[in-house]
Amino acid sequence: MMPFKFGKLAGGFLALAALTAAGAPVKVPVPAENNGKVPGWTIRADGKTDVSGVAGGFRFHSPEKTVMVSASEKFPVADFTRVTIRANFKGTGTIQLGFHVYGRKGYICTFPGKKLKLDSPDQSVPLESVQLPGGCSGENAPGDGKPFFGLLCVYAHPGTKGEITDFSYETGKYIPDPEAPIAPPGKRPDVPPMQHRLVLPDTIYAVEGVEMNIYFDNVFLSVNPSAYVFDVDCPKGNNFGRKWSFTPAGNDVGVHSLTLRVISDHGMAACKTVRLMVAPADAGKGRRISLLMVGDSITDVTAFPKRVHSLFHQPGNPELTMVGTRPAPSRSGSMAHEGYAGWAWETFLRSGPFVSGRNGGTELDIPAYFAKCNNGAAPDFITFQLGVNDVFGSDDFRIYNALHHIERSMERLVDAFRKAAPNAVIGIGLPTPCASQDGMGRVYCCGQTKFQYAKNRLMLSRMVMRKYGGSQDPKIRVIPMYHNLDCEYNFPMQEYPVNAGAAEKISMPRDGLHPAPAGGNQLGDTFFAWLKCHLHEGE
Repeated sequence: MMPFKFGKLAGGFLALAALTAAGAPVKVPVPAENNGKVPGWTIRADGKTDVSGVAGGFRFHSPEKTVMVSASEKFPVADFTRVTIRANFKGTGTIQLGFHVYGRKGYICTFPGKKLKLDSPDQSVPLESVQLPGGCSGENAPGDGKPFFGLLCVYAHPGTKGEITDFSYETGKYIPDPEAPIAPPGKRPDVPPMQHRLVLPDTIYAVEGVEMNIYFDNVFLSVNPSAYVFDVDCPKGNNFGRKWSFTPAGNDVGVHSLTLRVISDHGMAACKTVRLMVAPADAGKGRRISLLMVGDSITDVTAFPKRVHSLFHQPGNPELTMVGTRPAPSRSGSMAHEGYAGWAWETFLRSGPFVSGRNGGTELDIPAYFAKCNNGAAPDFITFQLGVNDVFGSDDFRIYNALHHIERSMERLVDAFRKAAPNAVIGIGLPTPCASQDGMGRVYCCGQTKFQYAKNRLMLSRMVMRKYGGSQDPKIRVIPMYHNLDCEYNFPMQEYPVNAGAAEKISMPRDGLHPAPAGGNQLGDTFFAWLKCHLHEGE
């Protein structure tokens, strides 16, 4: 049987936003301290000796709790404003440069900036923080309304000792991606008006004998998916009301075409044609491969890594070694991974198994991890399932800024692994969808909605697909982990009273983000199909 080949996608990553000319830097003065106060600045600290004024700035004295100083000088902030904050710091500790956002009715939110861990006691170093507030027109306005102005702020974390001086800010406009999922419906010739809301991967992976699905609500952004018709044109599978479903047989192996049309009362809303790739059940048979799975709680709960481990132990598969220290204690030949609940892309850059603590530092040292956990050898496959924690708390006003920082953390981590493992296939898993609003409300109260989280994860998915889907590195691939999860039936359910005065009970999700074992199996099936297709590609 001839293996199929993966064609390279046209185009590459396009920037999230195009920048227009920025204004000139504006210095923010820090007057001399007077009776423990600095005119024009607000200081929030528990101890009176935690912070003091110096010429042009502040001195931090190893506070036990985080200290915040904020300027009263206002600068304009509106939709899609690029804000750059600069300062100089001499000392040691952890600093954040950011700004508070206010509307005409009061405080809206804070863009705190990235934590900068600094160790320069003898020389002043320049600091820079770039933030990208998004749009908040109409119903998407956060807090008390549309943004109006910003106030520069600085956070000094416990133990910080040194001086920060020479504050300035710079503002400019950036043009948001008109094809982002959260953009208004488009009016472009020959392009369906909601095309940008259909975030479907360019390739659907499947493997003989394992069910694969596309749940339409997972790939198309809408307030009410029942208001649309989802029409699938494909020689394989079945087009049901809320999903396309397919369990390949041996004669289905190969590459097929699949077109999904989304139809509203007004006609075609969106349409995309993708490749359906089916691998044989014995792809990779006789080989020995190693796999390192890096992730957050979706990995840490072990349901989907356990499913991957189980599938590879069925007849006709290669011999799989899973690399990792979790769940502890790890045993040779067992299911293993590096999943950590609550972690994001940036977290792995400053702590965890890939960070060296030599000389008190926090530098990535991937070869040291390989030496400890895989006899010095780089795994054949390295995958990342991250992003849920990175975007969960965002809204339309903060999502562009979140993506700006996620992309940089992602680049650093992926590049470090590529340098340490030049021949490994690296897979970037797209963030998984959530349960119904009942599940989100049960766990997160009024903290997030299903619709907003769907917007956030699809924005991140689009960024990753544009960045790595057509990657110049043929061994960096996207894993579409989101289309095959049944969010209606495969989250953990529990009986709850209809209300306080009724005896009747109804079944509702008791978790918003973490699937039940059956959902974990579906995630494992998607991952397994992706890996089997790449094994078949190399045969």
